[in-house]
Amino acid sequence: MSATAAAALRRRVATDASRPAQEHRGFEILYVPEVSGWQFRAPDETLSPDSYRSAFLARKAIDAIAEATATATTRAASAKKTS
Repeated sequence: MSATAAAALRRRVATDASRPAQEHRGFEILYVPEVSGWQFRAPDETLSPDSYRSAFLARKAIDAIAEATATATTRAASAKKTS
């Protein structure tokens, strides 16, 4: 994503003052009024396609992504050792 596109995305996704942005495992969790829900932004500034009813559910989704990534990494390392 270009810097210009990322800046436009940041402007479009404004946080609500009563719902401050949070950070979890390097992801930013923010309330998006346009979808009436919470979304998260990856470290590469890609906004999640899904929205969640609460920040808690967004954190759970991030945890699931981290778990899947860790499992894939472990399997890849294990496959290299057995080769």
